[in-house]
Amino acid sequence: MKKLQMVLVILLAAFVVFQGTAFAALIRGKVVSVTTNSLTISETDKSSEIEKISNVTVDTTTTMLGVAAVTDLKAGDEVLVDAEQDATGALKAVSVKTASSE
Repeated sequence: MKKLQMVLVILLAAFVVFQGTAFAALIRGKVVSVTTNSLTISETDKSSEIEKISNVTVDTTTTMLGVAAVTDLKAGDEVLVDAEQDATGALKAVSVKTASSE
């Protein structure tokens, strides 16, 4: 019985620890659209030539390099976005860098 309790405590602790863990994503592509709090980016896999569309939220904690604000970006601009992916799969930009600032 004690072993079972110990296993359950360990599993519960692991669940709590990993519940809020974010995963990193690096997105390099062209801006498709921009709003005041999000970017839609098109990136093409070089080996398969398959296009992937990523939607990324942007907020006041996002570092902008090459532009003052997300609304300064326009469709067709090349960007490199460092984003965190939450448990639901949503992406939040940590930084947005324009190709001209690299």
